[in-house]
Amino acid sequence: MSSFGTIQKAGWLSGVHFLPDALRTAIVAIHQLPQTPETLWLRLLGRGNVQAQAIIELQALPLDHPYQKATLELVYNLHENLRVNQELEADDRELIMRLEPLYQRDREQAVQ
Repeated sequence: MSSFGTIQKAGWLSGVHFLPDALRTAIVAIHQLPQTPETLWLRLLGRGNVQAQAIIELQALPLDHPYQKATLELVYNLHENLRVNQELEADDRELIMRLEPLYQRDREQAVQ
């Protein structure tokens, strides 16, 4: 990050690195984000252990939790977009397989 001239701003989460003010840009290092409900969606987009932990946190939320509902809708959209792409990477296929039970549970609850 130092080669980009990034800085940490007071009051911002760790993992958010701001470029010089003239660029009005920040870089988000997903693996550096704190494990909070507010960062859950971004951490789901991470890789490896970061993503695995975020999936565990998503599964642990109560069925009626607003973050879970909203996240599952976003996950469904991601799932559909990845499914359309026939040349998925192994990581993307694994993500779809790990999130499928959550999506199915949400659909079953909606039917009931």
